[in-house]
Order: sequence, then C-alpha cells, then structure tokens
Amino acid sequence: MRSSKRIFPTMVVLGMALLALSFPTGAISQVGKTQSITEVADRLEIQELMARYSFGINFGDIEGFVGCFSDDAIFETPLGTHKGSEALRKYVSSRSEERRTRPVRHFVTNLIFTELREDRATTKSYFFMTRVLKDSDTIQFLTTGTYTDKLRKIDGKWRISHRKIELDTLEWSKQVFPPSYLNKSK
Repeated sequence: MRSSKRIFPTMVVLGMALLALSFPTGAISQVGKTQSITEVADRLEIQELMARYSFGINFGDIEGFVGCFSDDAIFETPLGTHKGSEALRKYVSSRSEERRTRPVRHFVTNLIFTELREDRATTKSYFFMTRVLKDSDTIQFLTTGTYTDKLRKIDGKWRISHRKIELDTLEWSKQVFPPSYLNKSK
C-alpha cells in the first residue's frame, strides 16, 4: 500500500509532463487546429472584454461600458439600435440610476469564435439576466438570449464594432425598463 501512494503522484506528474510535451512549442492544440500564443491571447482579451461589458452595464460604469466599443459601433437590440459612442453613452446613462436601485446582472456564457483573424473577430454567446427585487433579497430570473458580436482590433485593443442582441422573450422588459424607455424604443 505504501508504495502505491508514492507511485500515483509520480504517475500524475509524468502524465502531465507527457501531455505538455505533446504540444508544439509556443502553441496550444485545439481539436484539429494549432493556435499561436497570439491567438490564445486574443481569445482571452476578447473574453475579458465581454466581462468588462457586463460589469460596465451592471454597475453604471458609463465610460467602462462605452470603452468596450469602437467609436462607430452599432448596438442593435430588439428595443432599438444605437450607433456611435455618444448614442451608447446616452443609452447607458439613461439606465445607470435604475441599475443602482434595482441591480441587474448580465451573465455571458458559451462564448464561441466563428472567426478570429489578426484584426477582426466574430463571436456568438448566450447570456442571461437576473435582478435583485427592490426591498428584498429575492433574485429574479429575467431573460435569456444571444449576442452576436463583430470585433475589431483598434490600436492594439479589441473593441466591439457591432453587437446584435436577440432575446428569447421580451415579456420581462416591462418589469425592467421604465415606460419612458419602452415608448422611445418603438
């Protein structure tokens, strides 16, 4: 028994070393494809960009939110389309007070890359939204949907140039958006 306790950790380390040696130097293998360190770094930067988007909109960080997009970005939702930095700034500003009093959380999941090039990328992902009910500790599930994003690398940083949001249902919007916003979006 004593010898098997010593052999098992050694086998695990040996297995990990063999696995590491099976990858080409400076690359990570994906099913049927080898990726360079640059491609892996781009993927990670884009994933972080998606998280910064969520934090920006969730916490009313106006400049953080706008900074996720290119200056000429298109933000397309079932409730309206916003074009350019000023329109995005106005959109998120109109939602900031509401976010402080009725916190909403965006969760981005299952991000896939349908295109990744040196200076542009296209991704698809699922998202879901929750909200903490006013004067309560209850968390309400609001909706699910998909993001389809076109991204560009601008001055060495990835930015969303077009985000298309598709919601699985709009019924929740009456509970989350103020009537003045819903009326403007028609």
